[in-house]
Amino acid sequence: MKSVKKIPAYLLLLLFWIVVPLLYAFADSEGNDIPCTSSSSEAVQLFLKGREAYEMGRISDAEAYFDKALLKDHRFALAWLYKAYVSGSDGNWDVNLEKASLNRSTASEGERILIDLALTSPESNPEQRLVLAQKLVELYPSGVRALLVLANEYQLHEDFNKYRDLAHIAIHLDPESPLAYRSLASSFLFNPPIDFSLAIRYMTKFAELRPHEAFAQIALGDVY
Repeated sequence: MKSVKKIPAYLLLLLFWIVVPLLYAFADSEGNDIPCTSSSSEAVQLFLKGREAYEMGRISDAEAYFDKALLKDHRFALAWLYKAYVSGSDGNWDVNLEKASLNRSTASEGERILIDLALTSPESNPEQRLVLAQKLVELYPSGVRALLVLANEYQLHEDFNKYRDLAHIAIHLDPESPLAYRSLASSFLFNPPIDFSLAIRYMTKFAELRPHEAFAQIALGDVY
């Protein structure tokens, strides 16, 4: 029987997320997600469109939305962080992450934790990253993205059962979010114990929730 090669955890991670006038802090419809804190409601709406594009693999669209959001609020720390995520080079990553860090005083505690995670090396400080991610879930125990951030840290520790447990919790909390289904599909596709039938099941659900996203359909095809 041909063996299945395990994909390194860091590659899976790549495949794959104040005091100013008139402050807005937007979360998900339940109010459980990590806030998106800005002095401009318009900037937040542009950021949310960019985040959706980023999570669906539309990187150019995402960067354009983040740029527009930052034109509305140049101190929008989370938008700078996500602009770093879509950076095409190490130099751009450093510049945008530095701007996120410089504007951390305008951000919520959850956003500051995301910035700190980006500043912390998975290779040299894995335990510090795990502590940060655990703190994020303590702050937002019902937040899908917070749970998946912690799940990814357990994946880096090769604790795949914990990764899957947290993804299942995320699905239970918000069955209409596609993110945890994709995470589980990737896990069962690449991490032991491998289960292709479960990978297909979860990626099919991901594609059903985002039927008009090319990335979702491509991902499902990749599983097959």
